[in-house]
Amino acid sequence: MMANCVVAGLLTLRHSASFDSDMTTPDQIDLARASAFRLGPITVEPALRQVTAARSETLEPRVMQVLVVLAMANGGIVSRDDLVRQCWEGRVVGDDSINRVIARLRKLAEEHGDGAFRIETINKVGYRLIGQVVLTAPSQRPPLASETPMVPYTLEPQNPAGDVRRRQVSALQWSVGGIALLAATAGTIFWANRLPELADGAQLAVMPFATPGFPPGAAETMQNAMRSTAAPEAFRVVNGPASPGGYSLSGRLVRSEGGITAYPELRAPGNQLPIWTPQKNYSSSMSMTDIATDLVKISRCIVNGASETPQRKTPAAIAGWASYCEENMKIVYDEERQLASLRIAARAEPSFVLAHATLAIFVGRRAQSAQGADADVLRAEGLRAVAAAEKIDPDNALIYLAKSALTQATEFKRRESLVARALQARPDGWGFEFQHQAYFFESVGRTREMVVARQRTLAISPNNYTEKLAFAAGLSMTGRYQEARAIFVRDAAMRTDRSKSDLFWFRGAINGQDWKTARRLLQVLPQDRVRTKMAPMIDALASGDKAAIGTAGAAFEPIAKDPDLLSPYVAIALALGGRNEAAVSAAARLFAQNGPFSLYVVYTPAFSTARQTPEFEAFVRDIGLFDYWQSLGHRPDFCLATDAPPLCADLKPRS
Repeated sequence: MMANCVVAGLLTLRHSASFDSDMTTPDQIDLARASAFRLGPITVEPALRQVTAARSETLEPRVMQVLVVLAMANGGIVSRDDLVRQCWEGRVVGDDSINRVIARLRKLAEEHGDGAFRIETINKVGYRLIGQVVLTAPSQRPPLASETPMVPYTLEPQNPAGDVRRRQVSALQWSVGGIALLAATAGTIFWANRLPELADGAQLAVMPFATPGFPPGAAETMQNAMRSTAAPEAFRVVNGPASPGGYSLSGRLVRSEGGITAYPELRAPGNQLPIWTPQKNYSSSMSMTDIATDLVKISRCIVNGASETPQRKTPAAIAGWASYCEENMKIVYDEERQLASLRIAARAEPSFVLAHATLAIFVGRRAQSAQGADADVLRAEGLRAVAAAEKIDPDNALIYLAKSALTQATEFKRRESLVARALQARPDGWGFEFQHQAYFFESVGRTREMVVARQRTLAISPNNYTEKLAFAAGLSMTGRYQEARAIFVRDAAMRTDRSKSDLFWFRGAINGQDWKTARRLLQVLPQDRVRTKMAPMIDALASGDKAAIGTAGAAFEPIAKDPDLLSPYVAIALALGGRNEAAVSAAARLFAQNGPFSLYVVYTPAFSTARQTPEFEAFVRDIGLFDYWQSLGHRPDFCLATDAPPLCADLKPRS
């Protein structure tokens, strides 16, 4: 017998205030905000109106709306009146219109569904969808036959006794269509939105939250959404009660002025007092699923630290770590608070490996962009933290990543060696080793390998929001903007706060010369002066007016000289405007200010002409990049292009 639709709480197909307040009777279906889901072998992407099985096809808007309504009903019956109200805006429509849509969906089930679902007519009542509905990231669709798989990157020799899961991932050929949809715009670091290493076998039991004033079933929706949050096999989220050795999460939700307030309570095994009891405020636009996911992510991070040996940590250490976890899960986070929280946790518990290693990475990042005595002080603090962690757990991959972060930005060989060593150590369980490797590849111009490393990160941690965006931006750097654009479109349809994703999309649109989209996203740039000058630049590029392009480029030269306004976007605008010497100079100052994480600008398509100049060759020689490329045989990808700069003639590929 075919199972009924199992979406309760799992499928939040409409992220809006009206749907949150009335989960059983949503208003007109907005396909742009509807989440992707699976029906057996079919992936449904409402925002794109696409269904994908062996091939992809686009449905009519009304057909897709009806499919979404039936899936949202969780196996319940949807009356014809409800279909008219939600899909035809309440207009008077004949039976033929509804019958035609239902017939189209039944044909879809017959041709592509492999018996996984069907639409049942309830005589004189309505319809219901019978089958299993699973919420999924849009990019989890099977790869199309027309898509070319990525050639897997061969890592440096690894530990043959290493973790089985990593070896399985390394053996796969991940196509772009099979990977989930990113870090950092300029100056933002790889650590953002990462979930740390989880203790083996850790378990979190989630209990129904008290939901006074919410519609019936809200507590069950919340609990199921928490349980369905994707997690590695080493960490399980289950519906309560907790096992004797497990952690438990409970609490309540209340409506507050302008939004929803959550009062979660996280308890450790055998502990009568909760170890985390914050007050979390959410906007009214947040869905139950979004709130549940946020609370579980924070809880998992806290449990990971709390369950690490020694498990009985001081309350101060747990409080510091919990504060870090809360801040780290935010889309826009306060780095000062993160650093202060980690220092509290590390000082309160000398054997807290995770806190020490994380602290070392944070201060290493700071040291990369600091100068003189300030950099020395930060590196000294980081090295003390690394030593404390290494004394207890020397094979932890984070130890080597911390050492890499604490290495001088210009020591490219040593940094690569440490990243490679992290890949041979005990994995952190979240693919952070591959994430760090991706940032290294990006900083040395190995952009295709960077894309593969990001794919591997997402194969292990598919819900890493920052990494999804970075992956798409990386695709745009390698000439695959249309694939990147599809990822950005899907993400935009699923998110209420698009400030971060739009900034990445703006970067991708510039790489792909999608001037129309770049113009639309222009408002995401943070500085007014940069934004004002960027508008005529994009308009000139769109028109192809060379004189106007040159004039627009010249307007960025005084901006580039202001340290407070200098950014990768300024350097790219100079390059686009033909101000090559000024563009290279801006890139050099960015490197001095931000370390290797801003070097990606010189590998963007916009810099193709600037890379031809003697100033560019002098810059890469001065910071040690040329020596790195030459001595290790790792030529940057731009040396493979037809317009390769003259310096490539002196670089021999590794045999």
